[in-house]
Amino acid sequence: MAILNLIFECFWFLLPGYLANSAPVFARKINFLDYPIDFGKKINGKRLFGAHKTFRGYFFGIIVSILTVYVQTLLMNNPFFMEHSILNYSNHNFLLLGFLFGFGALFGDSVKSHFKRKIGIKSGKSWFPFDQTDFVFGVLIFVAPVFIPSVVHMAILVVFSLLMHLTFVYIGYLLGIRKQPI
Repeated sequence: MAILNLIFECFWFLLPGYLANSAPVFARKINFLDYPIDFGKKINGKRLFGAHKTFRGYFFGIIVSILTVYVQTLLMNNPFFMEHSILNYSNHNFLLLGFLFGFGALFGDSVKSHFKRKIGIKSGKSWFPFDQTDFVFGVLIFVAPVFIPSVVHMAILVVFSLLMHLTFVYIGYLLGIRKQPI
């Protein structure tokens, strides 16, 4: 039972990052702030981040993260969530915390995309395990000024996120939503 509690604590902690990382996919058809964050700039003929990293994605990712942290803050009055949270959200400004989770997740993904371009991996192609864990490291770095999880929690965050990502990507592949199984 202790391991399930740890997994839930990690999931609950990283939920704003998970949702922020997913939000750009759902917002991609919205014609708002559809400008690349790298402004089309290139280094050695390669885009810094690529055309898929947009201000729209950051905007919606951060908004979703802020809303998620707001709900988590409200739920801190519930004994279940108080007992199973590694971070007491009600002790922090939900706007700041939501921004840090959202921006951290998206920035981690953007940094990984930069290195993918740099070593010649095309957009949409898998770069295991970095595609599955980039946002976790971004969240951990940007949330660190406010909260640092234990080493055990950090390890579970990375492993659980990797396994969860692989599971959902494979389901997407089986449903015909994704072209590659990983």
